[in-house]
Amino acid sequence: MDTHVIDRFDRQTRIRGWDQGCLQRATVMVIGAGALGNEIVKNLALMGIGNLLVVDFDKVEPSNLSRTALFSVSDIGQYKAERLAGAAKKLYPSIRSRYINGDVLFDLGLGFYRNVDLVIGGLDNLAARSHAGTYAALAGKPYLDGGVWEHGGEVKWFFPGKGACYDCLLSERDRHNMAERYSCTGFIASPSPFMQQVLPTTLAPIAIVGGIIAQEACYYFTGLRAIHPGEAIVYNGLDLGLHRSVLPENPTCLNHPARPYDPVETLMRRADDLSASELLGLAAEKLGPEVILELGRHFLVDLRCTGCGAIEEISQQIARVPEEKIHCPACGAIRRKNAVGSVGLSHALAKRSLSALGIPQGEVITVWSGRGTGFYELTGDIKKLFPN
Repeated sequence: MDTHVIDRFDRQTRIRGWDQGCLQRATVMVIGAGALGNEIVKNLALMGIGNLLVVDFDKVEPSNLSRTALFSVSDIGQYKAERLAGAAKKLYPSIRSRYINGDVLFDLGLGFYRNVDLVIGGLDNLAARSHAGTYAALAGKPYLDGGVWEHGGEVKWFFPGKGACYDCLLSERDRHNMAERYSCTGFIASPSPFMQQVLPTTLAPIAIVGGIIAQEACYYFTGLRAIHPGEAIVYNGLDLGLHRSVLPENPTCLNHPARPYDPVETLMRRADDLSASELLGLAAEKLGPEVILELGRHFLVDLRCTGCGAIEEISQQIARVPEEKIHCPACGAIRRKNAVGSVGLSHALAKRSLSALGIPQGEVITVWSGRGTGFYELTGDIKKLFPN
């Protein structure tokens, strides 16, 4: 280890059993670059995490500045993930910090989860947390989730196949609130009071929860404390209480059986330079000519008016299209969706790139036939961010 690195982390390396090398070799993905994400990234950088990926689609707003240590006035209007990754580099110049200015639900492929050691969530909505927890399980990686409220917060550990998963904790009301994001047609629903809700909080519980998350991450990497799957650490600022609890498994949870994809073939290709037909051709060598590529989401090709017959090309994941689109702008009639969920070699869309079909960078794509199933990771997207 370099002398300047030893000097920089002198105080923490004096802790008995501390292994700074583990932290330097670790790769952590932090999803959510808001107030909690700021605290998490700040702490991880100062403690010497070697590799960091920050993911968020949002931009910095004035209201963020009272709760975010690493954002300033000059950051307003800029992407949070990009600014936070840059700030981490200023705190610890040796960190390899990268970012994705994208939505965890649509723009972050499973391969990124597979290529990190720990996934940390600093998210503010149930749908994103559920998605992150499920993808971490499919990648075989632990998921450390943080949340805050007015006077407290909690940190939860989830491990694939061990203990409760995130969706085990969702109530019927939670699932209803998640479903409110979309109309019965699959489009993004018009904003509801729930979706527009802004939760009150202050910096104090955010800082405490962010500190606990960073400490737990360090314990996980260094082995200084045993980490128990399905465990929660809860902080209550009103009575200064701090306790652990075991999260209950839900035997009826639909996502709980999620297991890592295996085996996965890595392809040094990117979503924007590999067509569906090319991937199907590769898969056909093992699975035969009748191969089908699963998009993993419903892709809206176009909308066709039942009144005037006008056709509008959409070419986007249906879950990203606002429900107002269902009405024809010319005559107001309801339009019929022309959507697909899979593509074969002879399909009209097969010549399109995977990204043009709504598949995110770094995704693990499922291809199947009567002979079996294959999983293919778009590793080229991942190496583009982390070349070494």
